Amino acid sequence: MIYLLKGIVVELAENFAVVDVNGVGYQVFASSRSLNNLREGEATTVHIHTHVREDQITLFGFADTEERSMFNCLNDVNGVGAKMALAVLSALSPAEIAEAVNFERPGDLTRAKGVGKKLAERMVLELKGKLKSAMPQISQTAISQGSAVTASQMSAPVSVVSDVVSALANMGFKASDARAAATQALQAHGSEEFGALFKESLAILRG
Repeated sequence: MIYLLKGIVVELAENFAVVDVNGVGYQVFASSRSLNNLREGEATTVHIHTHVREDQITLFGFADTEERSMFNCLNDVNGVGAKMALAVLSALSPAEIAEAVNFERPGDLTRAKGVGKKLAERMVLELKGKLKSAMPQISQTAISQGSAVTASQMSAPVSVVSDVVSALANMGFKASDARAAATQALQAHGSEEFGALFKESLAILRG
């Protein structure tokens, strides 16, 4: 299996690059984020996932091992597949994906082309435990890399957020909407007190 390519970028297209390695041109499909970092005529190192099917072999390339690991996790989600995984990585960084999963915010994932609400919710559900084991570092540091919520804020109020979500769900709100509102309230005000967080979350849900 091809795992790494070092060569010269000889062509850039909308969804792939061609990398010349010692006179052999390899077509490498990649996210728009990875492709934006490449320049024709320049040397590059691309981390590769080799996808083998009965009728073809496809190379998927990534800027770093972190992006490749996230691709593998996404690709394993039921109903996602390789092309959809690249679409998600084109819309969100690995840290942003981990943040969406950790805080159970499927709406963030719908920014990716072709990802609807149901698929986004399935991705959060299936990735919740998988990222912690497959990508422990990014799962733990997602907050500091891309969120206004600090790591201490993430750990301290978990039980309070759960209580708020439970209370809102008992009032008839969807659990996913309740959690999104509670997370938004926490980010906006940083309060870890149940009453204040509940009041602010309710105000968000009622618009």
